[in-house]
Amino acid sequence: KGSGFSSRSVITGDPYKGVNEIGLPFEIAQRITFEERVSQHNMNYLQKLVDEKLCLTYRDGMSTYSLREGSKGHTFLRPGQVVHRRIMDGDMVFINRPPTTHKHSLQALSVYIHDDHTVKINPLICGPLSADFDGDCIHLFYPQSLAARSEVLELFSVEKQLLSSHTGNFNLQLATDSLLSLKLMFKKYFFDRVAAEQLAMFVP
Repeated sequence: KGSGFSSRSVITGDPYKGVNEIGLPFEIAQRITFEERVSQHNMNYLQKLVDEKLCLTYRDGMSTYSLREGSKGHTFLRPGQVVHRRIMDGDMVFINRPPTTHKHSLQALSVYIHDDHTVKINPLICGPLSADFDGDCIHLFYPQSLAARSEVLELFSVEKQLLSSHTGNFNLQLATDSLLSLKLMFKKYFFDRVAAEQLAMFVP
């Protein structure tokens, strides 16, 4: 599917976040929007976002109006209008690392915003993307319609792709970088195997 709502960035690791999360730089988040159609159920919520300058534009019929300066107390949403709000924590996006084309190179992840300048992922997710942190880039796509978001969750979400469709193996495995760091960490800070086994006898 084609998409005008996309971006590209270098990836770095963040092992403190979940495997289904992705860190998006604030400078990208300021430019990307999601469409929300105003209804009776979400009108108060969207009006609050407009007042807090978290929406860029809204569409009423064929006309589009800017909200970059907030509502200034004059913009009151009505059902049927379409608001373009900034991306926020918890929004779903999907990523692809070119030139991989197999099924598991597409992953749907939940956004969290941070102040650094690269996209951050958990190192465990590197396996299905065939990625590491030596300057690899990924493409991010921001599904706009409800149908597209539902499709992304059903087809690309991490929990739906835990097992490889090719081999049946578990997809989220420690890659070379992570294995090396674990080996160095255990060698420096932890007991050797014999001491650990002896200690384990007395630990429930």
